[in-house]
Amino acid sequence: MTLRERSLAVLGVQPGEARLVGRMLLLYLVLIGALVLIQSMAFGLFIAEFGSERLPYAYLVIVGLATLVSFGYLRLGARVAFERLLTVNLAFLALGSLALWAGLRSPLAGAATFLLPVWFQIFVTLANLVV
Repeated sequence: MTLRERSLAVLGVQPGEARLVGRMLLLYLVLIGALVLIQSMAFGLFIAEFGSERLPYAYLVIVGLATLVSFGYLRLGARVAFERLLTVNLAFLALGSLALWAGLRSPLAGAATFLLPVWFQIFVTLANLVV
């Protein structure tokens, strides 16, 4: 028995599941990497731009927008197949990240900076639903 086979057996991976488990692990690592980057960037830029005294306003916006996004996700989940929902979820995360990146490089950089902590919380919520 090879090291790979022993490792898969210890983890309880059934024959034929190794490729799927590997892909899920890769997806998980990509999402965790993105979360770490977004968190470290979001709050640092926010505090540098607006100061810590404005964090409560960001938290209030987080409550509103994260609730709306979660509600929308649940409504969509009731209408589409799970596989399609995951694809929509990942596309939303990718497009939202690209939109914020573009916003940070535009004249709307102040608004994009204010939305970074909000996006972090939305990203965490939706990324947890993927894996």
